[in-house]
Amino acid sequence: MIRPILRLGDPLLQAGLDLIQGSGGVRSFGIYGLAKAPVADVESGVGTGEWDVGGGASLGLGGTATYLFADLSYWVNGDLPDLPLRNTLNYAVTIGRWLGSGRWSVSASVLGATEMIDEVDAPISVGAGLAYSTAGGRMLNAGIGTGMSEAAADRSTYIG
Repeated sequence: MIRPILRLGDPLLQAGLDLIQGSGGVRSFGIYGLAKAPVADVESGVGTGEWDVGGGASLGLGGTATYLFADLSYWVNGDLPDLPLRNTLNYAVTIGRWLGSGRWSVSASVLGATEMIDEVDAPISVGAGLAYSTAGGRMLNAGIGTGMSEAAADRSTYIG
């Protein structure tokens, strides 16, 4: 019998400021700060036992049918008890296209970071998503991802 393992990691706290919100080519630009609180036990495999902090910026560009989101952040990572971790530069780029009536869209993304551990390839993954915009302006989305390096998860999913 296969039993799923559910492990909750450290909570991520984020605060940001939208500097640009518009309907032209530049749809959005914002900055944010992040903190990951050391709640998960180190032995669980999903926490370092240290605070991690970071900051970044995000940019949204869009035309009538195609859009692009880009995000860049820098993290100061806490070390594991027996393993020092490098600070990382993290990036994400998503390109998407609205379909038909403009309620549905498809997207492709690349996510990655610089090397965190000596002699372990930097994480990089690619993904695809599908989104639906409701009449009330809410967005429902889901997607899948595939790791392209040893440090990335083999498979990932999201729903939002």
